[in-house]
This record gives sequence, C-alpha cells and structure tokens, in this order.
Amino acid sequence: MQDDVTESGEALTQGTEDHRVRVARERRDRMRKRLLTAVVESFARPRQEGPPTVDDIVEAACVVRATFYKYFASIDEAIEAAGQELFRDMDSSSAKLLDESGGGLARLTAGIELFLIRVIIDPFWAAFIARADHLGRETAFRRAVALDLSRACAEGRVRIENVGAASTLIVGALTHAIHDLSHGVEDQRVYIEALTVMILCGLGVQPEDARALMRDRAIFIRGLAPDRITWWRDPWR
Repeated sequence: MQDDVTESGEALTQGTEDHRVRVARERRDRMRKRLLTAVVESFARPRQEGPPTVDDIVEAACVVRATFYKYFASIDEAIEAAGQELFRDMDSSSAKLLDESGGGLARLTAGIELFLIRVIIDPFWAAFIARADHLGRETAFRRAVALDLSRACAEGRVRIENVGAASTLIVGALTHAIHDLSHGVEDQRVYIEALTVMILCGLGVQPEDARALMRDRAIFIRGLAPDRITWWRDPWR
C-alpha cells in the first residue's frame, strides 16, 4: 500500500514537472515567434533603410533588449532565423503541390509563379525577402531551383551551359520582380505571366512552349492551391 502511495506521489510530481516544462517551452516559442515577427515587420516599414537595429526589434515587439539577447546573439542571427522561418513556411506549404506539378521544368515554372503570387499576397514577406537579400544566399529555395534545372536538363526541356549561372538568372529576376510588384505595376497578372515566359525563354524554351507551360501551371496552381497552401489567396478575384 505504501509503495502504491509513493509511486502515485512520484507520478503526480513528474506530471507537474512535465506540465511546467511544456508551459515554459511554449512560452519561449511564443516569445521567439514574437521577436521574429517583429524582425519581418521592421523590414516592411516604408522608410526603413538597411536592416533594422536591435532597438527597432524590441520596440516593435514591445520587449526590453535583454529579452532579445536571450534568444539571439545579434541582429544578423535574428534576420537569418526569420528568413529560414519564412522559407520553411513557403516550402512546407507548397511542397506537396510542387511535387505533383510534373517534371523538372513544370515544377520550376510552378515554383516561379507561386513565388511571384506570394509577393502580391504578402507584402511583409516580400519586403523582408527583398531587403534582407535572402535570395542571394545559399538557401533551400536556391537549391530547389538548381535541382529543378538539373532535372529539366536531364529531361531535355532546357538548354543551359551552367546550372549555377541559370539559377542566378532566375533568382536575380525574382529579386527585381519583388521591387516592381511591391511598388506597383499596371497589371500584376500580365507582369507575372510575361516574366515567367521570359525566364523560360532565357533557359532555351521556345516562346510558344513557354507560354503554354506558363498557362498550364497557372491553371494547375489555382485549381489545387486553395486546398493545399495555407497562405494562398487568389489575387485575381
């Protein structure tokens, strides 16, 4: 009987400790997310020049500097973490759709269109990606572009001399597109469609084939994205 009481007491204590650990972890996760959100929002400020400072972040998050340094050693570390989080969200929410989009070139085309549509849908996301120069780094996004290009080459769908150079062409075009779309173009849909076609033509795809592929992937995306992508909102309605 005494053993049963002891074991029961130990289980209760263990349960209390587990609950406290879980609550503490959830509190830390919420604060970290709050700080990362402040990083992204700070980049989107209209008159923000260059990266935000620690003071900008703590002001936006309504915390003290000491709280920031509990989670990040520097502003660069916080910016890198925010970028990884944003692209992780992009990758995880769109991965299944892209995996179903076909071969290397079809997947690449759908990825380009999804990226450009995200720029329109989420200006905070777009502002961060552009100002943090996240596309210029060796990221999972850039590696995915290179992989799709390699597959498209193997399929005989594109004619390029160097996958790295072709990746730079695509990433550079998307980087500048963020600026154009964020600052206003007359017809965003026409702009996205034209840029997608021109990127494909730059990879050696014939113009008519490029236009047909662009239209086909646009229909594919709009058909499946509402049920597959958490951040999706049809920008043409």
